[in-house]
Amino acid sequence: RYKKIVLFCTHDYSITGAPLAIYNTSLTLKNNNFFPIIIGFKPGKLLERYKEAEIPCFCSEEFNQVSDKMKLLLSLVDFIFLNTVLSFKVYLNRPQNTPYIWRISEGYSIEEDYPACIEVLKKAEKLHAVSLYVQNILNKYNDNVELLLYGVPDVSNVYLDKNRKRTTKNIKYCVIGNLCNRKGHNIIFEAFKSLPDTIKEDVEIFFIGEQGHYQYPKDKHLHFLGRLEGSEKYKILASSDILLCPSLDDPNPQVVMEGMMMHKPCIVSDRVGQSKYITHKKDGFIVKA
Repeated sequence: RYKKIVLFCTHDYSITGAPLAIYNTSLTLKNNNFFPIIIGFKPGKLLERYKEAEIPCFCSEEFNQVSDKMKLLLSLVDFIFLNTVLSFKVYLNRPQNTPYIWRISEGYSIEEDYPACIEVLKKAEKLHAVSLYVQNILNKYNDNVELLLYGVPDVSNVYLDKNRKRTTKNIKYCVIGNLCNRKGHNIIFEAFKSLPDTIKEDVEIFFIGEQGHYQYPKDKHLHFLGRLEGSEKYKILASSDILLCPSLDDPNPQVVMEGMMMHKPCIVSDRVGQSKYITHKKDGFIVKA
């Protein structure tokens, strides 16, 4: 017999931070004799992982419209976990007697990208934030906001060589995330371009993430590896010296957690969630977004 039936509502099944956090939580619950069910509004590669883990998962836009099917499902579960502001319609239609958590994973993009959610956030009984960065933003709308962090599986013992010594004078930087200006890639390119040639010779920057139509400079010191997952990604990160994440708005990027996990100094902007846990020039560097 299961302890509780827990319904997770997430905006999509992409292999990105907030959906991955739900995936890891559902695995933990399943291993502790809970019964997780996942509802995602848009498809993605994460669906395959749920099926491999034998966790029931459904994908349909109509669930975000709170159809009769959704209302029936909401009435049958013991607990509801809402992921990101995009679950606000489910929040409005949830059974009032069913306990819930609504964790917000968005930062400054809330006002610009999701204005329809703001009035709901203001009236919500309680909210949870993925980082102190997000909590400070949500406090503008709601006084009852608690912190609910999430982490990543610790695989450092598999990939990290603690006796590793640099065999060349080159410093190896790692940047993880699909190429876009929000992630600060254009800032990195401009910073690299401004370096003296004598310094450039000692720099190698490895970019992991989908490139799409993003225009990036061609240079022998800039390496674009495309999307890598699992061991391929971890090996590059483990062999790097520094993680770069100068995002313009990044509430709780998983890649920074992974950099910390691999014992890498992280250079982040002040609009990256983990900046609140870095002491500038002591265990990392914080730059103005």
